[in-house]
Amino acid sequence: MFKFPKLSQKFPTQGKVMFTGSFKYSVDNKNRISIPKKIRELWEKEKFETFIIVPHTSEKCIVVYPDKIYIEILNFLNGLNPFDSEAAYLKRRMLEDVTAEKMDGQYRIRIPSEYLNRANINNEVIILGQISYFEVWNPEEYEKYKSSFELPLEEYMKKYLNAGPSFPHLSSGK
Repeated sequence: MFKFPKLSQKFPTQGKVMFTGSFKYSVDNKNRISIPKKIRELWEKEKFETFIIVPHTSEKCIVVYPDKIYIEILNFLNGLNPFDSEAAYLKRRMLEDVTAEKMDGQYRIRIPSEYLNRANINNEVIILGQISYFEVWNPEEYEKYKSSFELPLEEYMKKYLNAGPSFPHLSSGK
């Protein structure tokens, strides 16, 4: 029987919410994307109010957090030693590009154009649930990202989850 590994308690958002799945949407001429129904329903159930939008620091995508989850990240960052130059650098860099948006009446949020440009997003996006947040990708960039990994998914599952065969729906049958 598969047993999930113990999650690190170092980062505050682990083990909360359950944004999962992938969804294709378009970006309108005002840089808005629709929020998938599955995410909206969870959003309303958890009583989140605001989307916190940040560009990913190392991947060509945009990260969207619920306000209550991002507050935990802010509290974590606020607990860093302000006299440690590396901690201060981390805090400054993580807070310099943060935008807050509320959903409009059509269940859309506006993404800043500079974030869209950084992620190479034009007309189409893929929204990927990541448990406590979701990511917004250009579908072509996401395909490039996936193909940049040399090993089959099962090998990474074995390495990080010790689970390869426990997920038969993901097995390539090899």
